[in-house]
Amino acid sequence: GEIAEEMAKAGMFEEAVKVAEKIKYAERRSQALRGIAIEMAKAGMFEEAVKVAEKIEFAGERSEVLSGIAIEMAKAGMFEEAVKVAEEIEFAGERSEVLSGIAVEMAKAGMFEEAVKAAEKIGGAKVSSSWEAMRNLAMRGKALEAIAIEMAKAGMFEEAVKAAEKIEGAWGDRSWALKEIA
Repeated sequence: GEIAEEMAKAGMFEEAVKVAEKIKYAERRSQALRGIAIEMAKAGMFEEAVKVAEKIEFAGERSEVLSGIAIEMAKAGMFEEAVKVAEEIEFAGERSEVLSGIAVEMAKAGMFEEAVKAAEKIGGAKVSSSWEAMRNLAMRGKALEAIAIEMAKAGMFEEAVKAAEKIEGAWGDRSWALKEIA
């Protein structure tokens, strides 16, 4: 696995994947593929990184890598692509966290309408527990609060209030967001 990861660090991505795929033990193979995908994402090779990440056999590790790739894509301004990658994340909690991060990056880039839409996708999938549902509400609330604050900074007070009013549940502190806007 270390050889494949070192090859990736040297920019030898295709060769690294071939070496990693020959690793007999699934856990080590997944670790090598994880390292390769991370290096590809660092190099801005996002599509290729996603393809490598999808080869990781363990859902938790695959979700973690896809999360990192999605956030890096958002930081690079590739918001639509980042949302698509985030939607591939199997674990709802991790998916919610990543969508929240993407929504905040969109707001920072002045893409407020898109940011609100991304935030509203948080928790859209079926959840397996009430804890997960509460976490989704918290992530959505956190994103909407950050979006509202960014809108207020841009002088869009009416829109900021509307975004803050979408915050719901005990975890989403609407009053805190409204106070920050004021």
